[in-house]
Amino acid sequence: MISSCFSLLHYDNTAMAATDTISFSGPQSDVFGSDGIATDGEGGSTDISGKNIQVYGINPDGSQMSIGGMYYFDGNIHNWDNYLPLITWYDFTDKPNYGLAVKSADGSNFKLSSVNFLDWGNFDGDIYAIEAFKDGISQGRVTFLGNDSMNYVALDHTSILNTNFDNIDEFRIYRSIGTPDSYVALNDIVITDPVAPLSTTKAITAFDFGALSVTGTVDEAAKTVALTVPYGTDVTSLTPTITHTGVSISPNSGVAQDFSSPVTYTVKAEDNSTQTYTVTVTIAPNPAKAITAFDFGTLNVTGTVNEAAKTVAVTVPYGTDVTNLVPTITHTGVSISPNSGAAQDFSSPVVYTVKAADNSTQTYTVTVTVAPNPAKAIIAFDFGALSVTGTVDEAAKTVALTVPYGTDVTSLTPTITHTGVSISPNSGVAQDFSSPVTYTVKAEDNSTQTYTVTVTIAPNPAKAITAFDFGTLNVTGTVNEAAKTVAVTVPYGTDVTNLVPTITHTGVSISPNSGAAQDFSSPVVYTVKAADNSTQTYTVTVTVAPNPAKAIIAFDFGALSVTGTVDEAAKTVALTVPYGTDVTSLVPTITHTGVSISPNSGPRRRTR
Repeated sequence: MISSCFSLLHYDNTAMAATDTISFSGPQSDVFGSDGIATDGEGGSTDISGKNIQVYGINPDGSQMSIGGMYYFDGNIHNWDNYLPLITWYDFTDKPNYGLAVKSADGSNFKLSSVNFLDWGNFDGDIYAIEAFKDGISQGRVTFLGNDSMNYVALDHTSILNTNFDNIDEFRIYRSIGTPDSYVALNDIVITDPVAPLSTTKAITAFDFGALSVTGTVDEAAKTVALTVPYGTDVTSLTPTITHTGVSISPNSGVAQDFSSPVTYTVKAEDNSTQTYTVTVTIAPNPAKAITAFDFGTLNVTGTVNEAAKTVAVTVPYGTDVTNLVPTITHTGVSISPNSGAAQDFSSPVVYTVKAADNSTQTYTVTVTVAPNPAKAIIAFDFGALSVTGTVDEAAKTVALTVPYGTDVTSLTPTITHTGVSISPNSGVAQDFSSPVTYTVKAEDNSTQTYTVTVTIAPNPAKAITAFDFGTLNVTGTVNEAAKTVAVTVPYGTDVTNLVPTITHTGVSISPNSGAAQDFSSPVVYTVKAADNSTQTYTVTVTVAPNPAKAIIAFDFGALSVTGTVDEAAKTVALTVPYGTDVTSLVPTITHTGVSISPNSGPRRRTR
């Protein structure tokens, strides 16, 4: 009979009682049908909805025995008293069988809760086995002692059965050892819905360190996890996030570990089985491959590295020959090509490749630009035909010019030579230089330089003697400017050893001073100093004039008695000679103050 409690669902979604008991109750029959198989619903049992439970005799390989069939009997058959109802394989020769199989013919699973066993032919209490199967694969077996009387052996989860029988589609009962000499019988087969088996999965499926970029794989076959973390990672205290198929893992996910050496993790499955994995963390080689500095040594230039664009821009001084430059390159990789220190032609961009420790590479394009001419110096500054002295002081950025004394500086037109591209104010434009003027020179590179131009009027260079005299002597010297001499003639009889000159000159001073007595008995040198501190010497020569006396002071005719006088004012001599004197051939005797007289006097007589 079938006893039913609350409803369950079969695997095919048909309603099933919590517990189904297959109890064969007759009528006594030699064979259940023609197939030799006892099926629920036969032999007085209730047909279990949604299942097709079959019982049949088996060979040692589990296949159905072909001789004989299933037989139901109880204590009334053969007048065997005290037998409980049972079904068994029976070939009508009392030949022992190997065992019985109970199977779900439609493949639906069930849990074997209990079954009553009886060895109805031996009663030897020998060892028997009950083995669970699913899809033809053994799920495990347990052994038990058969009966040594006519009483059933109850096989249930209290004493014999275990979880191997929780989710099966077949079980077999047979003698465990020795020859297959048994008379296996059973009844009251209690089945329930299968219990989902405890999961045996215990695999690590993912292993990472949160936000840390990690590469690597889980090798399920080798039960290893190989991870590579970024260069520079401190592996002594990494906190992993672990995904696994088990119920637990040890050490736990989320607990920091020291991965400087391999760490063993144990995953526990639902069925309490475990699996160990060896986790090895490797620090990636340094991926750095950046150019951090680029220069040309003595050129004293530094390139600008644009890391985002992977370019290096270097500006070298104006005039640099870029066809054979030797760069000094600082980079974070293990090598660079072309090498640092190797001359290159930078007249066009050069591509450098930096190789990292992890063998990755990065290219940089280096472009060298020759700077525009920075020259912006004033190298010459003049005022055309105007005589100018002065210099450009490049250090002080000044131009100091001196123009001749008397120059009008309020409107001078300069001619300027410079190294820039322009100057302001322009060259050739008149400026008022009565105060300093600032000029700005612009270079090709747009830089500028100011210069302060100061024009100074030269001090008066005049240093000439323009007049020389001796005051009351009423004489004037003759200045020969070309010969730088002064010639003075003083009256006859002048004492030249202590003459006091009055000197007029164009300088600021003269030495000896004007008004200072000098001995002019020999030439005297005078030095005139100009306002510009230049000097000029003049040689002054004083000459005493010759005696100017030229008067007749006496005139007679020797023994001849003469009367008369010399009229100096009228410059006449009036003489009276005696009467009768032959005046046609008189020989006068003349006294005069000169050096000669003509006609000559007779015997010369000179009076001084």
